[in-house]
Amino acid sequence: MNISKPLYEKLPLIYMSSSIGLLFYASDLIGILSSFILFCAGCTIAVMRSNYRRQTRAKKTIQGIKLPFIIYEFYPYAFFGIAAILVRFWLQPATIGAAIILVMFAMKTLLLRRQHRFNKIKFNSVKS
Repeated sequence: MNISKPLYEKLPLIYMSSSIGLLFYASDLIGILSSFILFCAGCTIAVMRSNYRRQTRAKKTIQGIKLPFIIYEFYPYAFFGIAAILVRFWLQPATIGAAIILVMFAMKTLLLRRQHRFNKIKFNSVKS
């Protein structure tokens, strides 16, 4: 079964946004667990796709302290999930501020990863 490219590219985002919507509208345990499973599926697809498109390999990375693969790849998505849970269950000014900070940090991390994992368009690189 083939999915059209525009839908295929947005599938992780569709899964994660559907799970956050389900988290806010579900009031029972089954709905919240379904939201968690859908969020995990979206995160897993996003990480697998990102690793497939990675331009730099582990051999070219800087030597030093390295986080385990699971923690490194999934912590921005965990920040999104924690922010959604904070806003859903503890709707107070301090938790909303913490959620905004978590979302901004996660977005910055994902943006930096995206810049390093896609081919950049090179202008004025015409070979004679």
